[in-house]
Amino acid sequence: VAGYCLIEETIKYIEKLHHRVEELKTNREQLLVTKSCLDDVNVCVEIFTEVTASSCFPSML
Repeated sequence: VAGYCLIEETIKYIEKLHHRVEELKTNREQLLVTKSCLDDVNVCVEIFTEVTASSCFPSML
């Protein structure tokens, strides 16, 4: 169940990110913040892990 949940959450997270990038295209300053996050993949993975962990394993937090 957890594995399936992670896949579901991953898809949702990617959709959210895509939507966010579309929004950010109108704001150059925020876009630069997003770019720095994308450049530092570790930071993005940390954020992503937090988001999915809280959704899939709320009892662990």
